[in-house]
Amino acid sequence: MKLILCILFAVYTLASAEEDTRSGASISFKNKIQFTRDPAWGTPEKKILIVYYSQGQNTGYIAETLAGLLGADLERLTTRNGKKPSIISASFGLEQAINDLQKNPADYDLVIIGNPVWSWNIIPPVRAFLKTYGPAIKSAAYFTVAGGTEPDKIVKKMEAVCGKSAVSFTGINDADFQEKSGEILRKRLMDFAAGFYQK
Repeated sequence: MKLILCILFAVYTLASAEEDTRSGASISFKNKIQFTRDPAWGTPEKKILIVYYSQGQNTGYIAETLAGLLGADLERLTTRNGKKPSIISASFGLEQAINDLQKNPADYDLVIIGNPVWSWNIIPPVRAFLKTYGPAIKSAAYFTVAGGTEPDKIVKKMEAVCGKSAVSFTGINDADFQEKSGEILRKRLMDFAAGFYQK
């Protein structure tokens, strides 16, 4: 029994580590990548809000980059009492209480939701957001940050919880971050952002 408890405690401790430690991804090259909106894109099609959760740097970096390209507002989810979510809670598809938002998703034409993939699933704070605010969201797009999980598998789960099909989605994985020139990541984000502009 003691052995089982020790194993569970070890798993919980590992699960509470920051996302970038688990994924092994690196964004040390981020300042070398030039993200500049292409004038040919025209003007933003909609008023956009980007909502995301990030314990480390990766998901936040993607959200901030997209916000710059789209002229979007940002909303970083925070958990009540500052308690970190765990892989165990993600594995079982649990929610985690989040603090009140600073911005109202209902005020936006489009909400882009960013999810760091934990245990092949939606992270609990993002799940709570999707379930709570999904009915008020007019239109939704999604992005995932993962070690290697195919984004469409996670996005399907996000759509089901939110109740909104994706108008667009993209997935960023470790290989994108680790590619030294950053060109793969740059192209992926630029292509995703371009889709929200009127030509």
